[in-house]
Amino acid sequence: MLIKTLDAQSSAAVATRQLEFDKTILTYPELYTYFYEGRELTRDDPEYARAMAATRLLANYFDGYLRQRGMYRQMWPDEQWNGYIQDHLSKSSVLRRYVEANPAWFSPEFVKMCYAVGAQE
Repeated sequence: MLIKTLDAQSSAAVATRQLEFDKTILTYPELYTYFYEGRELTRDDPEYARAMAATRLLANYFDGYLRQRGMYRQMWPDEQWNGYIQDHLSKSSVLRRYVEANPAWFSPEFVKMCYAVGAQE
């Protein structure tokens, strides 16, 4: 019973974090291009602060999954998670560069994933 409860709580937490990011994009649709269309972000961009806040949210979401992988059953298999994260990284240099600029904040696996995706470009 305890394992089922933990699995359910883990899945609910993952869903909540995804919805937080989705809500951010729905509230500020101008951010969509930074995460799904490869738009570059510069410090003088009027959306810089908002885009960086959304970047932190998404980076922490993905890092949280990678850190707890194997501890709880998740909604999707690991292959789907890896593909989902890699797709985001390939479409968002903002996300990739943020993690690469702050490697001590994230799991080594996430940092390596960022570098690997960036090297493919």
